Amino acid sequence: MATEDLQLNRNYVTAGMSITATGGPYTVSDGGKITIDVTNDAAVKSDLGSLVVTDPASVVYPDQFVKVFPNVDLNVGTKQALITTPSGKRFVPTKIVLRDASESLDTASIGFGFDADASDVIASATHTALTGSTLSVALLPIVGSKIGAAASVFGVKATVTQTATVTIDVHGYYI
Repeated sequence: MATEDLQLNRNYVTAGMSITATGGPYTVSDGGKITIDVTNDAAVKSDLGSLVVTDPASVVYPDQFVKVFPNVDLNVGTKQALITTPSGKRFVPTKIVLRDASESLDTASIGFGFDADASDVIASATHTALTGSTLSVALLPIVGSKIGAAASVFGVKATVTQTATVTIDVHGYYI
């Protein structure tokens, strides 16, 4: 039997779960791997209805909302922990959304990351576009950003503080 393997995000798919897609049922094996029988069937191999399998190595994990942190104090000059990577996992932050600022963020310079300076995912910067509580800004990781190992702490640090708070939405995925 010829097969194609597709690795899915383990947050949503676990061993023993049954998946149904156009073309038939597919069973998830150990570690979130789906095996799809494509024996002598080029049409199934190239297009499984809504699930297109081209190269299993090219599967891209979707941007996922992980957690919201309301009223983060930007008047704290040390790293504030947001997420501790669970045992046996690695955490890949994909986006940070800043919103609901308590006042115009004209002074605070903040960064995000796993290192003590919280700068190895998103470098510290001032976000002057946040002039009020009805605005938001999406921040993307730097090229070559850190992936958090098990037990590593992802956090935020105000390298220049300001008497203000902001809500932080963390997006990413676990592998």
